Amino acid sequence: MKKRFYLTITFLFLNCFFYGQINNLPYPIIFIHGLNSSDEAFREFMFFLRDNYNLGEINVFDVVLNADNDIYTAILDEDVKWYDFYYNGDYINVGRRNFAEDLDDMHDGWVTSNIFAINFKEERIRGAAGFFNDY
Repeated sequence: MKKRFYLTITFLFLNCFFYGQINNLPYPIIFIHGLNSSDEAFREFMFFLRDNYNLGEINVFDVVLNADNDIYTAILDEDVKWYDFYYNGDYINVGRRNFAEDLDDMHDGWVTSNIFAINFKEERIRGAAGFFNDY
């Protein structure tokens, strides 16, 4: 019931706000998932907004939440990385990326857009898959 209510409100807002306008939002749309998910959780909805309302490509911000791979201690400076870093000699590419069509065809940096998503899932972070205990 709640989900249907929020989706209905969202679509009413979008239909009223975007009527006759293209890519002119005062604030970006930012998708933030839970800890056990990724930017892919919003894939269909982000594509819908991009394709039907011409809101631009999809921008993603990758963050590693356990960069020291220690499951027993939590030290903010050592755990959370939102900029590129090395782990055991391997380059981990985090931060800003974007894609137009394919979630797996990422490009560094952000482009002019209104759609943003946050990603914590290591399998979606270039260079990080299999390194970190992200749960």
